[in-house]
This record gives sequence, C-alpha cells and structure tokens, in this order.
Amino acid sequence: MPIKCIAFDADHTLYSINSVRAYNETFEFLSNRTGFESEKIRRTWLNVVDGIKDSKDPKKRSREYSTARALELLGIPKSKSGKRVKEALKVFWENVEVKANPLARETINELKKRKEVVVAVLSDEYREHLKKKLAKAGIPEFDLMICPEDTGEMKPSTRFYEMLMDITRINPNEILMIGDSWVRDLEPAQQLGLMTALYRKHEGTPEFFIDSLKEIVDIANGKIFVPEFFKSYDIRGKPPYLNPQVALLLGKVMGSLIPGRLTIVVGRDTKQTSGVLEKKLIEGMVKAGATVIQVGMGPTDFVSFATNHLKADFGVMVTSSHLPPEYNGFKFLYQEGNGFMNEDLAELKRKFMKNEYSRASGVVKKEDVLEQYLDMAEKNFKKTFSGIDSKVIVDTGLGASKYTAAPLLERLGADVITIERKRPYDCAEEKNISYLPKEMIKAKADIAVSFDLDADRIAVFDSMGEWVNGDELFCLADKAIVKSGDKVVASIDTSQMLEESTKGTIIHTRVGDPFVISEALKQGAILAGEPNGHYCFPRFTAYNSGTFFSAVFSAMAHDLHDMRASLPEVSIKRRKFEVENPKVVIVQLKREIRKNFKVISELDGVKFKAGNATALIRASGTSNTIRMIVEARTEAEAEEVLEILASRFFT
Repeated sequence: MPIKCIAFDADHTLYSINSVRAYNETFEFLSNRTGFESEKIRRTWLNVVDGIKDSKDPKKRSREYSTARALELLGIPKSKSGKRVKEALKVFWENVEVKANPLARETINELKKRKEVVVAVLSDEYREHLKKKLAKAGIPEFDLMICPEDTGEMKPSTRFYEMLMDITRINPNEILMIGDSWVRDLEPAQQLGLMTALYRKHEGTPEFFIDSLKEIVDIANGKIFVPEFFKSYDIRGKPPYLNPQVALLLGKVMGSLIPGRLTIVVGRDTKQTSGVLEKKLIEGMVKAGATVIQVGMGPTDFVSFATNHLKADFGVMVTSSHLPPEYNGFKFLYQEGNGFMNEDLAELKRKFMKNEYSRASGVVKKEDVLEQYLDMAEKNFKKTFSGIDSKVIVDTGLGASKYTAAPLLERLGADVITIERKRPYDCAEEKNISYLPKEMIKAKADIAVSFDLDADRIAVFDSMGEWVNGDELFCLADKAIVKSGDKVVASIDTSQMLEESTKGTIIHTRVGDPFVISEALKQGAILAGEPNGHYCFPRFTAYNSGTFFSAVFSAMAHDLHDMRASLPEVSIKRRKFEVENPKVVIVQLKREIRKNFKVISELDGVKFKAGNATALIRASGTSNTIRMIVEARTEAEAEEVLEILASRFFT
C-alpha cells in the first residue's frame, strides 16, 4: 500500500501563527465600527472564548461565532453584527503573521519533487490570505487546498476527507493525514479509514505520533508501510507505520485467514494504545464474519491459555512486549496456544498486502477466564511444590503481570509486596530494575521477580539481592522440574551449563519462542526456554509464562542463592553489531568460519569452537543486527576471545 497522497493540517503543523497583532488590529477595527472601547471588546471576547473552549459544537469554537457572541453581549444584535464580523475576520487575516515550520518547508519541497504523490492541505478559512502568507513564509503551493468554505461546515468534519477522496480519486488507505490535533484532525479522518499520524505529542492524546516531518518524505520515497512492522515472529512497529487503520485491515485478514467462520480470542496489555488497536482489530474481525471472544487485559500466556481453553481457532495478543512506549504490535497464537510459525505469518502478510479478506457479519463476546487460568497454574505448580513460604516483591513495570502474578503467588501462600513503577519495559536488562535490591532490603524480602509489559519474560534477584542471569534461571527451573529421561527444548544460544547440569535430554532449536515452543509440543518436552527470560511449562500453557515461573522461583527462594553457586562455572560475553544486511553478512561469515574453526551447529547462524571458548554468531530476528555470544570458563578468556573475533569479523 504505497502512499499516494500526503494531507496536512495547515494550522500549526505547517506553520505557526503570531496572532497578537492580528487580534489587536481586529479589536481596534471593531471599536471604530461599534463605538465600544477596544479593551472592552477584547475582554468580552476572551470571556466568550473561555466559556466555549470545551464545547463539543465545532461552530461555537470558531472565531466567527466568538466574535459575533462578544458583540451580542455588548448590545449589538446578531442581525446587525454579521457584516462587521466578516470584515473584522478579514482584518485579522490581513494582520496575522505566519512563520513556517522549517521542517515543513523542507518536507513540502521534497514532496513536490515527486509528481506521483499528491500534497494536500486541509486548512482553516480564508484560503487566499493563507496562500499569500504561506508563500511569503517560503512554503510552496500545494496540489490541493480544502477549506471550511468548500465543505459548508466547520471542523471537525469528515467532509474534508470525503472531498479529498472525491477530487483525487485516491483510496483512503493510500492517504496519510498529518495533524497536530487528535480530535480535530485525525479522528474524523480515521472514521473514513485514512491512515493518520499525530505530529508533536500533546498531553492527553493517544500515542500515535511521528517524531519528525522528515519521516513523511521517507514514506513518499517509495517506502511501503507493511514491511516496517511485519517481523520474524510477530508484528511490532510505531506510527505512522503501525496505526488503527493497520489494525482494522489486519482484523479483516485475520478473521478470514482460513475458510469458514472463525473463533478468535483477543486480549491486550496495559498500554493506552493497545485499547485503540484492539478496538479496530476486533472491528475488522467482525466485518470478516469472525466470532471474537474478548478476554480483557492480561499477559500473553493468559491469552494463550484462553485460546486453548475456549477451543478458539486462533488467539491475538495486542502488545509490543518489551519494546519502548511508542511501539505496539500483535502476537498471533494457534489453538494450542503457541505463537505463529514463519510460514503462517508470511501467509498473513501476503493476504494483508493484497487486501484479501471475506465480508460477513460476526459477533463479539466477552469471557472471564482468569480464575480458570489461576486454577490451572496452581494445579501444575503443585505437581512439584506444596506451596510458597517466602516474602516476594513483584515488580510489574505497570504491565499485565499485575492481573496474574500477585494473585497466583498469594494463592500459593506467599507474602507479596507489589511495586507499580514506571520504568523501561525490558526487565531482562539488569540496569532497568536496579532499584529492586534496595526494595528487598527495605521489605526484608526473600526474592524479587520482575516482568516485561506482557509478562512473557521474567527477571529475578535472589535472597542476597544478586541478579540471576537468564541462563542461570533456565538451569534452576530445570533442577526444579526436570527428571531423568525428560526432554528439554532450548534455543541454540543457551549456555552449555544447561547441558552440564540437567538430568534430562536437551534438544536445541533456532532462536525465537515460536521455534522453541513448537518443538517442545512436538517432542512432548516438560520444559522449554531461552536465556532471555523466556520459559515455558507446556503442560500449563504453550507460551512463555513469567507468572508461572515467578511461582517456581519463589518456591525456591530460600535455596536459590546456594543453588546458583552449585551450577557449572562459565562466563558469557555478548556484543551486537549494526549491519546493513544481516543475512548477507551471515552467509559470508559462515564461509570464513567453516575454513578456520570447528563448527558445532548452523541451526541459527553459526556456532563454533574458538580455542577453549564457544562462540555463536547469528542475525537478529527483529533488527539489522548481528549478535555475537562467547562462552568460556573464565571472564578474562571470554572477553579476550570476544575482542579477537570482533576485531577479525567486524573491523
């Protein structure tokens, strides 16, 4: 869906107005025409504006209405004020000073070079005055300018956008509307299905915004929205690439992904924009004829459980997991509860790109399955442990774990202290939750558990306030759950300490939870995971569950520190390198490594022996990054080998 039309709101998005002089001249003009003091007219006008600024009637928020109302309060009836008001507003526009937004000027100039992109502006009244002011400010003429006088009504109105489509003959999903007001500019545009982006983030508005008008030039220069947010395992992105229109179309495609009337479970995390995206996603699914079961806010593993428990065809979780606040996205789940594999995500993308979906009429239902989720978690926990006798700090990061972690831990006997604190969502980075050891001392807690936004990751500090890394957590979960003969599925980047400490059989997969959990279901594994805080107990639900493993680690809290000391001693060093094309780089590296090193695996990237150390070099599934992991018996050796390999391959 290339963008064929960029439409701007002129007011503030393209230029700023210095209106002080204009208003002074206007009040002086009215003073001469009415006999009232200019200052008295100004005060009356300000009182009117203050009284109607929150009015839902757009006509009342217009300059024409407020000026006429001010004159009426001063004793000039409406019948006699009309002509004076029009003349006064003409004076206002003649005296208004326009200063161009420098980025806007640059952006418009760039867009004008591309003949296939229509540049439109939807503006306030007095077209000719605006044209002159904009020209003087250095902003070139637009292909199209639509004003209230064309539509017959004041903003906000869908008529602007209806006229835009009528005149240009461009489809709504090929038009991007840029505005600085959500209510005035973007909501009416969204009603007709236009793509929208908010320029400048205003307090109280949803988080769909663009950082710079320069991004619009990139879009016009041939970038297509879709590849920006379809990732290796799910959909993640930020506006303008990911927006409610994308969610609407995605819902339609998802609702008709396979023939027949589908039942789809939908849940979301706690982010404000997740509610907006969920609403449009469900709207699209219903328009495609699906039966949607809304299960509300909760972690991704909760939606996974609900999908399987309710025997739905698919599940969708609205979340961007651990990514920053401006991002959002969608995770897609099979009936078993595990995430979509590459081929099915590719099919979803193909249908999305081609606008392929059915048209029917579906329904929305709401189901509360939280108690069933907690019951199932408790039942599976008690297959290994009798209960929890520790004091636990639960750090939600304002995420979805607030609905599941503390309730489960309290059920199992834990003394729980919940911390609701704004912080980066990624709990797998120790620096993001470095405040927890102090909170543990203050509360005399035995353990602290922390979660990302959708609670599929967990991080832990032990009873001594020491950070437990992801590989150690995997080994500790293994010690608690795995018995001789059990199968354990682990991503290829998992430390060799798991192999050395387990009683079970380790089966390695590519990095990425869809590959890990799919293999776990296939193998009948009792445990699956990755060293980034993702751990799955498939007999509970087929998804990574920070909630379930918070109970597992809390039950071990008093012994956790000593158990860590008994694990095999290894040191792991990681580094990442930004590259233009990771896949090409990996092919080149494999060629060189095969010639010079002993290759252990090419399951995902290449894992090889480098002296006494083991190294893994692989392409990231979510960014233009090559990741390198080196593991050795000592920190010094791991660091030395990492430096040698980095210098050899990435100088």
